[in-house]
Amino acid sequence: MSLPGQKGIMGIDNVADEIIREAEKKAKAIAEEGDNIKNQTLDESRKKIKAEKGRIDRDMAETFEAIRIREMMKAKMSVKESILTQKKNLIDSCFDAAAEKIKGDVLQKLFETGKKSIEPEVVYVNSGDAEKAKKLFRGVSVKEKDIKGGIILESKDGKETIDMSLERLTEMARTKALKDVSKILFGD
Repeated sequence: MSLPGQKGIMGIDNVADEIIREAEKKAKAIAEEGDNIKNQTLDESRKKIKAEKGRIDRDMAETFEAIRIREMMKAKMSVKESILTQKKNLIDSCFDAAAEKIKGDVLQKLFETGKKSIEPEVVYVNSGDAEKAKKLFRGVSVKEKDIKGGIILESKDGKETIDMSLERLTEMARTKALKDVSKILFGD
């Protein structure tokens, strides 16, 4: 026997159960959708991280290669600079040796050559040649100057000079012969 109003309670229980089942079904669907979104977001993040890591790896490799090339070029330039310095020093020593060989008895020849261009009043020589010059060049003033050798002639008015110092003559010869000397010494 059923009590009055009991049928109504059972109907409410059935409705409540149905609502709960629907709510659980929706909650399960929402949870599954949330898991799908979470998994999709994670997959996208992993792909982005992998792509960014690849880009960073490429950038680092390019940077390291650029540094390696730059350092290699610096080393090559340093070696070339060292070789050029050594070549220059060798050429300088050749010219210095040649200058020492011709230094001897050239004072008179240089004086005669210079007199063709100006009438000298003063002859400058190095301190080692001063006594010799005073004997050779009578009638002109002989003064000492800080030169390796040779002479510098100065006109009476002091406006004209002829520099035939060993340094100047060597520099002129060097300018004319540098290419040939370099070719002979180094085959360049």
